Amino acid sequence: MSLLRRPTFGLLVLSIFIHSIVVAAPVVAASEADNGSGQTTVLNRETAVNLAIKNNPSLLGARQKVVAARARRLQADGFESPSVTWEWEEARQLDKPGQFGNQIYGVEQSLEWPVLRHRRKQAADLGIDAAAARSERRRLQIIAQVNKAFDQVLLTDAVYDLLQEMARRTAEAVDISRVRVKGGTGKYVDLLRTRIARERLQNEARDTKVRLAAAHRQLNILLGSDRAYTIKGELTFGALSVGQRDWFARAQQQGPTALLIQHRIAQSKKEIDVARANRFPELTLGLGRQRLRDNTRNEYAWAGVIGLKFPIPGTDRQRGLENEARASANAVQYTAQTLQYETQARLQQRIDEAITLETQIENYRDRILPDVDDQLKAARQEYSVRRIDALNLLDVYTTYLETRRSYLQALVRYRAAQTDLDTLGEDLWEVDL
Repeated sequence: MSLLRRPTFGLLVLSIFIHSIVVAAPVVAASEADNGSGQTTVLNRETAVNLAIKNNPSLLGARQKVVAARARRLQADGFESPSVTWEWEEARQLDKPGQFGNQIYGVEQSLEWPVLRHRRKQAADLGIDAAAARSERRRLQIIAQVNKAFDQVLLTDAVYDLLQEMARRTAEAVDISRVRVKGGTGKYVDLLRTRIARERLQNEARDTKVRLAAAHRQLNILLGSDRAYTIKGELTFGALSVGQRDWFARAQQQGPTALLIQHRIAQSKKEIDVARANRFPELTLGLGRQRLRDNTRNEYAWAGVIGLKFPIPGTDRQRGLENEARASANAVQYTAQTLQYETQARLQQRIDEAITLETQIENYRDRILPDVDDQLKAARQEYSVRRIDALNLLDVYTTYLETRRSYLQALVRYRAAQTDLDTLGEDLWEVDL
């Protein structure tokens, strides 16, 4: 007899197997948790945008609204549930008073007038188009917001590094001033000035580090994730292209907001037609089987029903439906007109800002930044040989810091304007249509 066929040995093997699974499960789970918490994912700009498009909750919700619009179209294409009927009469017999006499059983179906049905489906089709335009608009918004948040992380990180650099250089000036004071060749006020400047820079660096963490959290919100990411990228400068300069016309022709306005206006007009089509009658068709009982003899025959439900012209209900549809259409028209004015103004404002910032950045790169770099080198050299005091040195350091920071901020603003150009300005306004 085989060992595996013995009951005692089989139970022993089974218990060892189960025990090994129970013991190993926490180890495997802990390993996976360690990998998930200890490993940081590196994100570049393209990966961040793709991740946001995949996981952002608001974008997923906008896509579900398209699914809901398709479901409403499916409802418009459907029919009301049929009615099953059974009619009977009591048999007129003294000996069997509870027996059924004449009976009719069948099914009835109510049908909308074809014109009403057709117009309702047309309105539902336009609703799908409007929901798709909203979803595309939200997608472009997410792309713009992720790019801007990504640049904010890079900007804050660059400013933090800049502050750390200036704090180190100021610390070097503190050491030089301390040596001079101890040697009796320096001023104590220079030591105090440099030391105060160093502490202020360190405090500002601490605040910037907090803002850097906040920028990371804001980016994570857009990514739809709470994981820790390492951002990899650069704040580069690119001149406005010819295609970006005519983006105003492209936004009016291809922008999701412009398409949404068109679809909502068409849908509101079609809803007026739907309300008017309620004047048409409702058709009822039925088919049944009837049994006619005459004493002890039964006769069977088919029975049909054709009915028309005519609405009374000029009723409060019908007039209310039509007036509501017209008022809603007018409201859509006015809202769309306001939105068109707003989009035109903000688009033009954005293109003006982009052109102005482009000129400023070119001026920074060609003239201002080289000058502040040379000034910094000259000031450090002259302070080391005592040609200038600490006050002049700190003034140069402040000029260098503020100029570099202003350049980075202008560059991020310019890149934000470029992002709005690429996304047809969909992140510049809110839509309530």
